[in-house]
Amino acid sequence: MGRADDLMNQRQHLITLFEKQSVEIVAKNRRRLIVSIWCIQWLAFQGCPFRGNNESKNSKNRGNFLELVNFSAKLNNDISEVVLDNAQGNAKYISPAIQKEILNIFAVKVREKIRKDIGNAKFCILVDESKDNSGIEQMATVVRYVDKEGNVQEHFFDVQRVDNVCSLTLKNGIMNVFTRFDLQVQNLHGQGYDGANNIRGAMNGLQALFLKDCPYAYYVHCFAHRLQLALEKTAKNNGNVWSFYFMLNSIITLVTASSRRTSDFQSAQEEDTPTKIQNGDLETGKGANQVGTLRRASDTRWSSHYNSACSLIRLFDPTCMLIRKLGTCESVELFCEKHDIHMPDMKARHLIGTGRSCQQVDNITEEHHHRVNIFNAAIGVQLVELKIRFPEDTMELLILSAALDPRDSFRRFKIEDICMLTEKFYPADFSNQDIHILRISWSIMKLSHSSF
Repeated sequence: MGRADDLMNQRQHLITLFEKQSVEIVAKNRRRLIVSIWCIQWLAFQGCPFRGNNESKNSKNRGNFLELVNFSAKLNNDISEVVLDNAQGNAKYISPAIQKEILNIFAVKVREKIRKDIGNAKFCILVDESKDNSGIEQMATVVRYVDKEGNVQEHFFDVQRVDNVCSLTLKNGIMNVFTRFDLQVQNLHGQGYDGANNIRGAMNGLQALFLKDCPYAYYVHCFAHRLQLALEKTAKNNGNVWSFYFMLNSIITLVTASSRRTSDFQSAQEEDTPTKIQNGDLETGKGANQVGTLRRASDTRWSSHYNSACSLIRLFDPTCMLIRKLGTCESVELFCEKHDIHMPDMKARHLIGTGRSCQQVDNITEEHHHRVNIFNAAIGVQLVELKIRFPEDTMELLILSAALDPRDSFRRFKIEDICMLTEKFYPADFSNQDIHILRISWSIMKLSHSSF
């Protein structure tokens, strides 16, 4: 009878025991997977690398991911029971393949959120390509749009491998992104690329290919980059300007060539600053007159050239003190005499050619030549180059779009510029009735808000 009762007891059936064990295993696997997801999410959000050089059990540092999982186990006993060495079999969920799969799921979810946020609104793209460490050409795509709340959003959207950088290949890659995420090319209202020939070509460039599909997808080359290219070309083509920045770079190299020279340069500043403060040459205040160094110009930011020249002007006396201490020269005059360098007298007459009187055209001083002639020549070349780099239609689009700048409570808002922007650049998106309603709405808003 006892055995019969055992058989009748459902809780002691093998099926019940297996089901109970399966539920426990599933719960532990889920807990283990959640820990991996949390750690991967945190590392991805912080932009940290996952892998380590040595991920073996005996390694003192197994990489950020494994160390973070181990750290989580130390903080929670429930986690410690199911992760790493306490995991059953191979179901640890910590392999590189699992990490990449979870990261890919994150990427898909983020892109779906961005795509949903764009909806059917107009958008712009920012695209750039470069080679990775393995020499493979990669193309990155960024989308820029205005969300439903009126805020400008800019998000990294996709990266893909391209076989070459031909304009048609790049366009096919971008169109592939549009197709995969159901982005309509008719809603493309802006293109942002670099200034390479395969991009900006008026006939077969990437921007021209998209303009054929959508006439309002205006191409805008980064204005800061345009300015950099224009001023850099001017400096290279003007011998006097190039010589100035070459000499400036040489002085910076001389002063910052070693840690010892940097230390001596800082000591020279500490000696020079109190004297200038006492003479009233420097202003005092919180954070002012700190010990620094000469700033080297960057190849990609023209403003850095200006900052570099300003740093030399500000630290000119300490720089001279260091050069004298190094024994490079006792004075400018002795240095020029030693190296047979012509040192002009700024008050003397400026002579051209061999200096013969028949070759002279103007009766000007050396100071006038450097302050006026060279300056005007450099400005003239810059104006020509800037006119080439900044065509009128692009500048007009920029100036009119500035009326939508939200900074300072839309201080630059001008209804006439906005109406001209819609009439000239986006006539198919705004009818005459829309523009008329816009003017009426603006007039009502002005009456309601006197601050406008």
